[in-house]
Amino acid sequence: KENMTNEEKRNIVKNDYNAISQMYANIYGNISPYVTYIDQFISSLAGKQILDVGCGAGQIVDYMSQKGFDVLGIDLAENILKIAITLPSNL
Repeated sequence: KENMTNEEKRNIVKNDYNAISQMYANIYGNISPYVTYIDQFISSLAGKQILDVGCGAGQIVDYMSQKGFDVLGIDLAENILKIAITLPSNL
């Protein structure tokens, strides 16, 4: 549909991610290849609070939380957040 509103576009993205949330979490759940980059990022921070916008299934939120950071993860798709809250550090 041409001329969709931003709200309509957000709903399409949200619905798509809700539909594939478990598959997405399974595919992108291993953050091992990115740990070096995550560590570089968090070592450059002045504070201990992090907001992860588009946190997905929360694996990076979980990792940074284990490193002692106060992390808040948000995501548009509710189903992926349901997966994120089941990670051990998020309980």
